[in-house]
Amino acid sequence: MLTQFVAAFDDIVIGRFNRERKEKDKINVRYVYAPKQRVLFDIINESKTLTLPVVSVNVTNISRDQNRVFNKLDGFYYQGNVGEEKVSRHIKAPVPINITLSVSVLTRYQTDMDQILSNFVPFCNPYVVISWKVPEKFNLSVDQEIRSEVLWTGDVSMNYPTELNSSQKARVTADTSFTIKGWLFKDLDEPTGNIFFIDNNFNTATNLEYYDNYESLSGSAKSVTKSNSFEVSASPFITDIFYNGILLQDDLTITANTSGNIILNGYSFNNTKTVLFSSNNESVYTNLTSISDFSRQEAVSGQSIPFTILNDNTIIFNSPLIAPSVIVAGAGSSDANDTYLQNGTIGGKPSYIVPNTTKFMQWNVVAENWQIGFGSFSLYYSDDDVATPDLATTWLNFDGFGTLPVPSVVSEASKLRFIPLNKAGYDLSDLSYMSTLCGRGLSSTFIIVE
Repeated sequence: MLTQFVAAFDDIVIGRFNRERKEKDKINVRYVYAPKQRVLFDIINESKTLTLPVVSVNVTNISRDQNRVFNKLDGFYYQGNVGEEKVSRHIKAPVPINITLSVSVLTRYQTDMDQILSNFVPFCNPYVVISWKVPEKFNLSVDQEIRSEVLWTGDVSMNYPTELNSSQKARVTADTSFTIKGWLFKDLDEPTGNIFFIDNNFNTATNLEYYDNYESLSGSAKSVTKSNSFEVSASPFITDIFYNGILLQDDLTITANTSGNIILNGYSFNNTKTVLFSSNNESVYTNLTSISDFSRQEAVSGQSIPFTILNDNTIIFNSPLIAPSVIVAGAGSSDANDTYLQNGTIGGKPSYIVPNTTKFMQWNVVAENWQIGFGSFSLYYSDDDVATPDLATTWLNFDGFGTLPVPSVVSEASKLRFIPLNKAGYDLSDLSYMSTLCGRGLSSTFIIVE
């Protein structure tokens, strides 16, 4: 801070003038860190190491600033790395201090003094601000700026020579003072390992509502009725979800083959490594990514989604397209019963298949009807000329192929959820994440695709 203070003023250049008031020379004003008495001694001393003009600066007092003490928090923690290990470092709360500086200006001529004073008096009205940063020893990932006020007392005490002998040179001196509102940092603790899990057990006891003070609870055996356990962890936690800029309060229904902008708000997103797209329809996606390197949680799998971390509280990405699916159920020919996914179009109408099988459901452009079958065989058909097969109301079987009863054909609403993962695991507030395979068994969701 002292270096910053001197640097703020240590660029004064004054002019020397002749009798016609024309400038004949320029002189840089020197700043030295020393009391005025020492400067005067050096001028008078035979060595004459200093010549005028000169500005001396020295600290006269350091005091704790009670007005800038707002709480008793013991600093804060921030994450860093020691080799491959992620650790937390503790920056203890710095002490607010006021540093009082005495500033003395010594010149030979009054014009020198006037020029020097005019270089800082107009700008200290009543203070200037110096900018510095948290000490490099703390190894912050990003430099944190600190701004400190430098308050001027507002007065300059002038001293002119009144009694001089023939061997003395005239000197004009001026004294003033400044106060820097700075901070004094405490030493840095050794880095500590990050806490990823905290296990807690809480025991509920009966009749506690009848006790009105803590003292009455001590030393008495109460009937424990139940023990509850839960885990606090550093897993990413979602608080708000925005779809195309709209905050989702309830389940949202969108059409198939639709992509939207998703914004996740929450906590602990900075270290997110993967975002999985999870659906309760395990036939929707076959390109699954399995995440299993958790020390305390079961593996989870789903389709990995490209995402962007804006900050520790926000992740954004575009939801991937989900193909519409149709469920065929209740058919006498069990081979027809399955979940069919859209796979292109035929005759301007959507065509459906069951992945990794020969099953199909499509519009026959020659017979002009919907047909369900496998391989080269058709089992059931509907003559209803509708946009999609789930809208057909009458289904019939092909004699010799399809067995009664005829099937029901309905569209399936696929439920979606996004799961952010990091080293600590994933959010356990919804236990449906456990044993999830592309969302299988997912009980709570936020987007429904129809």
